[in-house]
Amino acid sequence: MNAPWPGQENDPQQHPGGYGPPPGYATGGQPQYPYGQQSPGYGQQPVGPPPVPYGPPMVNPEVEETRGGAIAALVTGALSLMLCASPVGIVGVVFGILAMVEKQDAEKARRFTKYSWIATIGGIVAMVLFFALLFIVPFVIALGAAGTA
Repeated sequence: MNAPWPGQENDPQQHPGGYGPPPGYATGGQPQYPYGQQSPGYGQQPVGPPPVPYGPPMVNPEVEETRGGAIAALVTGALSLMLCASPVGIVGVVFGILAMVEKQDAEKARRFTKYSWIATIGGIVAMVLFFALLFIVPFVIALGAAGTA
């Protein structure tokens, strides 16, 4: 007694587990074409636009030209973040990632790349100045104190 209701033992539409096919799937029979047309295999074209091909999304060729600068900005930002430990390096890495992810708008990709370079170089300059002040100022103060003594 596999059928849920009496009389459905020989029902061809009955599926294992008692569930039917998912919605939108044909359960058998011939596909229906618009009036006056045969199936696509008999020389006539089906009505409607051609199917969209699968694959990666279309990328603007102008955006592809900015990829090299975006990769360089991203790598430099990551290196400055690791080596200089500058919190501004995080901003450079984020803008580098945004430039890499942008696929359609070339101007936006260039702008993000520029922001990444500005943040990365600004972070490196800030860390150089910080360490210069950290090591040079005590020597200047010590020399000034030694000269007055």
